[in-house]
Amino acid sequence: MKTLNPTGMKWLKTFHILFAVLWIGCGVSMNFLRITITPSSPEEKYILSLSIKLLDDLLIYGGVLGIIITGLIYGIWTKWGFFRQRWLTVKWILTLVMVLIGWIVMGPAVTGNVHGNPAWYLTENEIYCHNLEVSALWGPIQLTLLFIVVLISVFKPWKSRK
Repeated sequence: MKTLNPTGMKWLKTFHILFAVLWIGCGVSMNFLRITITPSSPEEKYILSLSIKLLDDLLIYGGVLGIIITGLIYGIWTKWGFFRQRWLTVKWILTLVMVLIGWIVMGPAVTGNVHGNPAWYLTENEIYCHNLEVSALWGPIQLTLLFIVVLISVFKPWKSRK
Protein backbone atom coordinates (compact mmCIF):
# COMPACT_ATOMS: atom_id res chain seq x y z
CA MET A 1 0.00 0.00 0.00
CA LYS A 2 1.25 3.46 -0.83
CA THR A 3 2.09 5.66 2.16
CA LEU A 4 1.82 9.40 2.62
CA ASN A 5 4.87 11.51 1.85
CA PRO A 6 6.40 13.73 4.59
CA THR A 7 4.29 16.74 3.59
CA GLY A 8 1.13 14.63 3.61
CA MET A 9 2.06 13.31 7.06
CA LYS A 10 2.44 16.87 8.37
CA TRP A 11 -0.96 17.85 7.04
CA LEU A 12 -2.51 14.69 8.48
CA LYS A 13 -0.95 15.34 11.88
CA THR A 14 -2.10 18.98 11.77
CA PHE A 15 -5.71 18.01 11.07
CA HIS A 16 -5.63 15.20 13.63
CA ILE A 17 -4.45 17.63 16.31
CA LEU A 18 -7.00 20.29 15.29
CA PHE A 19 -9.85 17.77 15.51
CA ALA A 20 -8.59 16.63 18.93
CA VAL A 21 -8.49 20.26 20.10
CA LEU A 22 -12.03 20.75 18.80
CA TRP A 23 -13.31 17.69 20.68
CA ILE A 24 -11.48 18.51 23.91
CA GLY A 25 -12.24 22.25 23.78
CA CYS A 26 -15.94 21.68 23.25
CA GLY A 27 -16.02 19.07 26.00
CA VAL A 28 -14.41 21.54 28.39
CA SER A 29 -16.81 24.28 27.24
CA MET A 30 -19.89 22.12 27.72
CA ASN A 31 -18.78 21.18 31.24
CA PHE A 32 -17.86 24.77 32.03
CA LEU A 33 -21.31 25.99 30.97
CA ARG A 34 -23.01 23.32 33.05
CA ILE A 35 -20.91 24.10 36.13
CA THR A 36 -20.86 27.89 36.03
CA ILE A 37 -24.38 28.77 34.94
CA THR A 38 -27.30 28.22 37.29
CA PRO A 39 -30.45 29.09 35.40
CA SER A 40 -33.38 30.30 37.46
CA SER A 41 -36.14 30.55 34.86
CA PRO A 42 -37.45 28.13 32.23
CA GLU A 43 -36.13 30.43 29.50
CA GLU A 44 -32.63 30.39 31.02
CA LYS A 45 -32.76 26.58 31.30
CA TYR A 46 -33.70 26.43 27.63
CA ILE A 47 -30.87 28.75 26.54
CA LEU A 48 -28.31 26.82 28.60
CA SER A 49 -29.56 23.48 27.28
CA LEU A 50 -29.65 24.72 23.70
CA SER A 51 -26.12 26.16 23.97
CA ILE A 52 -24.77 22.84 25.21
CA LYS A 53 -26.65 20.95 22.50
CA LEU A 54 -25.33 23.23 19.76
CA LEU A 55 -21.76 22.68 20.96
CA ASP A 56 -22.44 18.94 20.96
CA ASP A 57 -24.16 18.77 17.58
CA LEU A 58 -22.00 21.21 15.64
CA LEU A 59 -18.54 20.92 17.14
CA ILE A 60 -18.17 17.70 19.15
CA TYR A 61 -19.51 15.66 16.23
CA GLY A 62 -17.08 17.41 13.89
CA GLY A 63 -14.15 16.73 16.21
CA VAL A 64 -15.11 13.09 16.68
CA LEU A 65 -15.66 12.46 12.96
CA GLY A 66 -12.42 14.26 12.14
CA ILE A 67 -10.47 12.17 14.65
CA ILE A 68 -11.96 8.94 13.29
CA ILE A 69 -11.33 9.90 9.65
CA THR A 70 -7.75 11.05 10.26
CA GLY A 71 -7.19 7.96 12.43
CA LEU A 72 -8.37 5.76 9.56
CA ILE A 73 -6.04 7.59 7.18
CA TYR A 74 -3.17 7.04 9.64
CA GLY A 75 -4.05 3.35 9.77
CA ILE A 76 -4.31 2.87 6.02
CA TRP A 77 -1.71 5.21 4.49
CA THR A 78 1.08 5.37 7.08
CA LYS A 79 3.55 2.97 8.66
CA TRP A 80 1.61 3.12 11.95
CA GLY A 81 -1.21 0.83 10.84
CA PHE A 82 -4.14 0.19 13.15
CA PHE A 83 -2.86 -2.31 15.67
CA ARG A 84 0.88 -2.47 15.05
CA GLN A 85 1.57 -0.64 18.30
CA ARG A 86 -0.18 -1.41 21.59
CA TRP A 87 -0.62 2.28 22.32
CA LEU A 88 -2.54 2.67 19.05
CA THR A 89 -4.78 -0.25 19.95
CA VAL A 90 -5.52 1.37 23.32
CA LYS A 91 -6.28 4.70 21.61
CA TRP A 92 -8.74 3.01 19.23
CA ILE A 93 -10.44 1.20 22.14
CA LEU A 94 -10.70 4.38 24.23
CA THR A 95 -12.01 6.33 21.23
CA LEU A 96 -14.67 3.68 20.66
CA VAL A 97 -15.61 3.78 24.36
CA MET A 98 -15.88 7.59 24.27
CA VAL A 99 -18.02 7.51 21.12
CA LEU A 100 -20.35 4.94 22.69
CA ILE A 101 -20.62 6.92 25.95
CA GLY A 102 -21.37 10.05 23.94
CA TRP A 103 -23.90 8.36 21.72
CA ILE A 104 -25.71 6.17 24.27
CA VAL A 105 -25.41 8.16 27.51
CA MET A 106 -24.44 11.80 26.98
CA GLY A 107 -26.30 12.50 23.73
CA PRO A 108 -29.75 11.57 25.06
CA ALA A 109 -29.15 13.59 28.24
CA VAL A 110 -28.12 16.68 26.28
CA THR A 111 -30.92 16.34 23.73
CA GLY A 112 -33.45 15.50 26.44
CA ASN A 113 -33.05 18.93 28.01
CA VAL A 114 -33.86 20.99 24.92
CA HIS A 115 -37.55 21.88 24.74
CA GLY A 116 -38.93 25.00 23.09
CA ASN A 117 -41.92 25.09 25.40
CA PRO A 118 -40.90 26.84 28.65
CA ALA A 119 -43.66 25.01 30.54
CA TRP A 120 -41.71 21.75 30.12
CA TYR A 121 -38.96 23.06 32.40
CA LEU A 122 -41.56 23.69 35.12
CA THR A 123 -43.46 20.42 34.83
CA GLU A 124 -40.50 18.16 34.05
CA ASN A 125 -37.86 19.62 36.36
CA GLU A 126 -37.02 16.14 37.67
CA ILE A 127 -36.08 14.95 34.16
CA TYR A 128 -34.11 18.15 33.55
CA CYS A 129 -32.15 17.66 36.79
CA HIS A 130 -31.56 13.97 36.06
CA ASN A 131 -30.14 14.83 32.62
CA LEU A 132 -27.84 17.41 34.23
CA GLU A 133 -26.70 14.77 36.74
CA VAL A 134 -25.91 12.38 33.88
CA SER A 135 -23.85 15.11 32.23
CA ALA A 136 -22.18 15.97 35.55
CA LEU A 137 -21.09 12.34 35.96
CA TRP A 138 -20.11 11.40 32.41
CA GLY A 139 -18.76 14.76 31.18
CA PRO A 140 -15.67 14.65 33.44
CA ILE A 141 -15.20 10.96 32.63
CA GLN A 142 -15.14 11.84 28.92
CA LEU A 143 -12.62 14.62 29.54
CA THR A 144 -10.44 12.28 31.59
CA LEU A 145 -10.48 9.69 28.81
CA LEU A 146 -9.63 12.37 26.25
CA PHE A 147 -6.70 13.50 28.42
CA ILE A 148 -5.50 9.89 28.70
CA VAL A 149 -5.64 9.53 24.91
CA VAL A 150 -3.55 12.70 24.55
CA LEU A 151 -1.01 11.36 27.06
CA ILE A 152 -0.83 8.07 25.16
CA SER A 153 -0.32 9.97 21.90
CA VAL A 154 2.53 12.02 23.36
CA PHE A 155 4.36 9.35 25.37
CA LYS A 156 3.54 6.29 23.20
CA PRO A 157 3.88 3.80 26.05
CA TRP A 158 4.17 0.02 25.71
CA LYS A 159 6.25 -1.83 23.22
CA SER A 160 5.20 -2.62 19.68
CA ARG A 161 3.23 -5.75 18.83
CA LYS A 162 5.30 -7.91 16.55
